[in-house]
Amino acid sequence: MQDIIHHDIYNMLYSISILYNIDIHTLTQRYLPTINIQHTKITRKITRKITHHTEHTSYTPAVPSTNQQCSARTWSNGHVSYNIYTKKWSYGKQCSKFRFGHTTYCSIHLAVIKKHSALPHGDIHHHPPHPHFEKFKH
Repeated sequence: MQDIIHHDIYNMLYSISILYNIDIHTLTQRYLPTINIQHTKITRKITRKITHHTEHTSYTPAVPSTNQQCSARTWSNGHVSYNIYTKKWSYGKQCSKFRFGHTTYCSIHLAVIKKHSALPHGDIHHHPPHPHFEKFKH
């Protein structure tokens, strides 16, 4: 691998020397680097729990920060709560997936929007599009 990189850089310098009439020896001394590539073994750490002679693999999934999280509202078993400080009701829960690219929603909710032209429970930043959460208020 080092020889390939070294050869490619030399060819580039050779082309520059011909194009700009510069001594190739001067260019190689100044710009041809000493390359030392070390091969490292990549390992993945997997935590294994052994319970009752059965092996289970567990992992902790990445959790998106609030500004990286999908803005779709999920039903979440009709979860409704009232914030006494803001004096506002919250309906359902925010989707826990990462946003897709520069969009506001994850790939799953983008597919739902494409298929149905809307989200079933709306956007977490807006009022729900249906009254189904009202019966869970107490």
